[in-house]
Amino acid sequence: MRIKTLSLIALLAATSGAYAEQVCSSRINSVTPVNRFEINGNGTARDLRTLLYWQRCPVGYSIDNKGTDDYPEDDTCEPGEQASQMPWVDAFAFVDENWRLPTVKELMSIMEYKCFDPAMNLTVFPEIPGSRFWTSTTYLKIDEVASVDITAGVNVVDNKTQAQNYVLLVRDPEPTP
Repeated sequence: MRIKTLSLIALLAATSGAYAEQVCSSRINSVTPVNRFEINGNGTARDLRTLLYWQRCPVGYSIDNKGTDDYPEDDTCEPGEQASQMPWVDAFAFVDENWRLPTVKELMSIMEYKCFDPAMNLTVFPEIPGSRFWTSTTYLKIDEVASVDITAGVNVVDNKTQAQNYVLLVRDPEPTP
């Protein structure tokens, strides 16, 4: 039944012309409800299930909370000068001792399967573009890497030198003393 519902959502979105708005099914339970995340005023969200910290906006965007730290429903991601898709190797310019590219499993763990275009919780990840995002997961072929198409929440394979994808960074949980 879940596959039929997701197929119906994808078909409706595909036949509606431009992908202007997220489509969600009320017949499927949410797997990433807002209460699964601790939304912080610094543009991050902590996944209380995996304990990972996520940047709420793609690289090159910044969070605008409209002055309401306690009301994430009005947050937006504002593009900056570096707000664009990039080759996989360029994504590593934004990696540091704290932030890294997620694995495909980690990025798939925050997909919201009741929604399409994008398949993400837009309160936690506001205005995130329905497009492909890089992961750190590589394949045996030297030029292939896993990415996630968050339009539908599916794992895809891209050429790491030719494809241009967005980047969403993740941080490991704080070590416990």
